Amino acid sequence: MKDNPFGLTPTQVEENRTRHGRNVLEPPPHKSVWKLAAEKFCEPLILILALAALISMLTGGFVEGTGILIAVLLSAGIGFFSEYRAGRAFDILNRTDDEVPFKVCRNGVLISSPRAEIVTGDIVRVEAGEEIPADARVLES
Repeated sequence: MKDNPFGLTPTQVEENRTRHGRNVLEPPPHKSVWKLAAEKFCEPLILILALAALISMLTGGFVEGTGILIAVLLSAGIGFFSEYRAGRAFDILNRTDDEVPFKVCRNGVLISSPRAEIVTGDIVRVEAGEEIPADARVLES
């Protein structure tokens, strides 16, 4: 594929945006808080311990059964909160600012364009320390 050293024309930009879409990552779908909590209580070890607590309580070991039940609730609760916090931290790390301007060569002119408006085939000028706003090929370094 031969690149035009002058960049894309406005018509090419619109065609590429229509064909390939905007340069925006869609966030992954999130599990609901209830589903996340339910998953913790459906783990095999938690189910075995809950069954042991029930059997213990039914056979007269109320104190032992209560102790096992408290351990089950603590384990599932800690697992839930740990995974919930990790998910929120991951969301913060993956957040991108699609309005950050980048230098793009279009129609022979270097312009400033937000990350979301960069399209396939754009020539982007990146300097030391800057992010690369999309998948790209290096034309010159």
